[in-house]
Amino acid sequence: MDPIEHARRRKPWNRAFSTAALKEYQPIVTRRTAQLIEGLMGEVGTTDLAKWISYYAYDFMGDMVFGGGTEMLREGDRDGLWRLLKNGMSIAVIYEHVPWLSYYTRHLPGLGNDLKRLRAMAFERTIQRYNRGSLTKDLFYYLSNEDQAETESPPRHIVISDGLIALIAGSDTTATTLSNVFYCLLTHPETYKRLQDEVDKYYPLGEDALNPEHHVHMTYLDAVINETMRLFPAVSSGSLRAPIRGTGGKTVGPYYLPEGTQARLHVYSLQRDARYFTQPESFWPDRWLIAEGLQKFSGQFVHDPNAFIPFSFGTANCVGKNLAMLEMRMVMCNCMQKLEMNFAEGWDSEMWLRDLEDVFVTRMGQLPVTIRKRE
Repeated sequence: MDPIEHARRRKPWNRAFSTAALKEYQPIVTRRTAQLIEGLMGEVGTTDLAKWISYYAYDFMGDMVFGGGTEMLREGDRDGLWRLLKNGMSIAVIYEHVPWLSYYTRHLPGLGNDLKRLRAMAFERTIQRYNRGSLTKDLFYYLSNEDQAETESPPRHIVISDGLIALIAGSDTTATTLSNVFYCLLTHPETYKRLQDEVDKYYPLGEDALNPEHHVHMTYLDAVINETMRLFPAVSSGSLRAPIRGTGGKTVGPYYLPEGTQARLHVYSLQRDARYFTQPESFWPDRWLIAEGLQKFSGQFVHDPNAFIPFSFGTANCVGKNLAMLEMRMVMCNCMQKLEMNFAEGWDSEMWLRDLEDVFVTRMGQLPVTIRKRE
C-alpha cells in the first residue's frame, strides 16, 4: 500500500521481466507448450480442456519461479496442488475483505487449512530452491537477489511471499484466460475458422509453431485474445486500492475516500460498459482491428482503450504481461495448427458461464471437448 515500499519491492520483478530475461524463459514456454500439445493429441474421446490448460500453466510457473518441481501435465494433480491452489484462494478472498480474521485462523486449528498448506508448500519449495542454487535464471534468481543487483538480499519470508504470488498470479490468470479463449472460439465457429486461417498463413502444417517470430504480425490472434480479456478479465473485480496513509484521504471524481478505506474499479463491469465499447456484451474481435484502422466499419463506433485494463493500470500493473501474452500466443498457434476441437456432444455450453466464480481470481468448471489431430 505504501508506494515507496511498493517501488522498492518491485525492482527485482522488473529485472525478472525485462526483455533480456524473457528470452531466458522462452525455452521453458516452448517445452511446456510442446508437452501440452502432445498430451492433448493423446486424448481419446472427451477431455476437460480447462484442466489440461491449468496443468500446463502451473507446470510452467513452477519451472519459471522455482526452476521446476511439478509435472502435472505428465502425472495429473497427483498431490492435490491445483485443488489446493483453488481452495486456498477461496479462503484468501475472505481475508481480503476482513483481514483481521487471519490473526485468529493462524491460532485456531482446522481453520484455513488449505491456505496454510499452500503457504507451507511455497515455503518448502523456496527452501529447496535456496539449497539447490541457480541452475537457470528463473524468477527466483532475481527475487532472492542471486543476480546481486541489490546491496542486500531480501529476507526469506519476503521471497516466499513473492514466490507464492508469482505461482498464483502467473498460473491461474493465464489458465483462466486461455480456457475462456477456447470457449469463445468454440461458441463462435466463424471466429475459430478465421483465426485458424491466420495461423495457417504464418504457421502452415510442417512449420515450427513454437517459434514466436510471426506473433508480431498476427493481428487477428491478438484481437481474439484482447476480446476475450475484455469480456472475461482474469481478475474480474480488479485489485484493491486505498488512499496513501498520512494523506488524509483522496478525492476520485465526485467521491471522497477517507484514509483507511479500500476501493476497487470493477474491471468486468467497466469493460462491458456501452459508454466505452460498441456492442459491449458481444464477442466481436473485429472491434480491435477497426480501432487500429485495419478494418472499416460504417456506423457509430465506440472504443475507448483507457477502459480496457485486464492487466491493471499504473505503477501496480501486471509486471508479467509480456510473458503471459507469449504463453497464450504460443499455445493458441500450436493448438490451431495441430488440432481440431469441438465441444463434447450434448454438452450445454451455458454451463461454462454458470460455473465461472469470482474468488479474487476466477474459478472455472469443466470445459469438455473432443480433440482430433489436423491432417
